[in-house]
Amino acid sequence: MNLFNNLGTNDETSEINHDDFLQWLVFVESKFGYDFREYAPASLKRRLMRIFKLFDVADILELQKLLTEDTAFFGEILPEITVGVTELFRDPNVWKHIRSDIFPILAQKEHINIWHAGCSTGEEVYTMAILLSEAGLRHKTSQMCTDLNPNALAIAKNGMYSFRKLDIYQKNYNEVECQHKLQDYYTLIGPNVQMHKNLLENVSFQQHNLVTGGVVGQFDLILCRNVLIYFDNNLQNKVLQLFNKSLNKDGILIVGLYESLIWCSEVGTNLATVSSDYNVLRKM
Repeated sequence: MNLFNNLGTNDETSEINHDDFLQWLVFVESKFGYDFREYAPASLKRRLMRIFKLFDVADILELQKLLTEDTAFFGEILPEITVGVTELFRDPNVWKHIRSDIFPILAQKEHINIWHAGCSTGEEVYTMAILLSEAGLRHKTSQMCTDLNPNALAIAKNGMYSFRKLDIYQKNYNEVECQHKLQDYYTLIGPNVQMHKNLLENVSFQQHNLVTGGVVGQFDLILCRNVLIYFDNNLQNKVLQLFNKSLNKDGILIVGLYESLIWCSEVGTNLATVSSDYNVLRKM
């Protein structure tokens, strides 16, 4: 299978020369140790186009030249490649389902282990901590939070977000119908919202590459939402195999609402669909 045969010709990404693109992928892997060769090509090209505009770079050849001359520049563009769009209580109905249908299962366990795989800037982590607190489960839960991008992990640990995002956070929170007020969990500091540090009790952060990294623990619940959409078919299945190895018996995996995995060999073999509405799977 050609990993790059699904590039569209009518997309703006066709402005990036195909051979130059493949050469850049090899260069980045050899120079910086980041292997993006199995990322969905069209999605990765769109992110590169954004980088060109943000940093006033003419094309991918100039980008490679800049990275050769200034290796620190890679740290500046990495967030544009790897950081996903996220928010507190994103997809409220998913969180309502977690609270009503998944928490009762987890509550029966002596200790609960959760893995936020590809946690990005951490909004999902704080969302889960809030729901666990309100359900009386946080004291016996450990949350492992991993991401490829160290800059994203630093933001997640700090828990400070722009006040401009508060309206959508509040809207999502209201839809989930939580017990308390959202402001009970943060403090306003200038133009930012600082999440309360006690939400990070029993929470650990670790840099981890889903593509090349191995098992980081055994978990009762894994959340990997809106990450797999950036991978090609082969890599999606490879990551699902990693999740299967990382799940305890009857462990639960939740992926993004719009991430279709029905073709993956792991689904139906090792992972059974529990809810197609919320993309919830369980280890068989």
